[in-house]
Amino acid sequence: MSIVVEELIRLGAKHLIRVGTCGGIAKGLRTGELVIATAACPVDGATATYLHGEPYAPAADFELTRALVEAAAATDLTARTGLVASVDVFYNTDPDYAQRWRDRGVLAFEMEASALFYLAARDGVQAACALTVSDVLGDDVTTEESYLPLDELNRAIDSMIAVALEAGTAT
Repeated sequence: MSIVVEELIRLGAKHLIRVGTCGGIAKGLRTGELVIATAACPVDGATATYLHGEPYAPAADFELTRALVEAAAATDLTARTGLVASVDVFYNTDPDYAQRWRDRGVLAFEMEASALFYLAARDGVQAACALTVSDVLGDDVTTEESYLPLDELNRAIDSMIAVALEAGTAT
């Protein structure tokens, strides 16, 4: 993600929207739902490298995020907005890992938003993030048990991409 963002910014990009999948951890979050990140907890190595261990809270651009929320609402697609955690490892073996992040208000795990938001802020570029929940991890379900079937995942991703395209042309 970092190399792509760095190069897009050098080429003159002013608006960046990450679309992808995430693992849902929030109570009540279901597969196929749309998550729009307002900020990302930087638990990844890329962001740590950029920050040299200094504290920082990478946040999405408000205007572009609002455009995503409005585009989702216009298509009657329910979107959950809030924190995500950018992690390098999805299948963390610590038994309380997901619960610790859930207790902090994190909706989902993903791998790129933190670096995207940092780089965009650094260079004065708008960035936002829309994610389709591909699986959920809860007290009574594992990611393997909840993974969305491919045809349903593809439909949800297509809907998310349509929302992102609408939001991107609205700003």
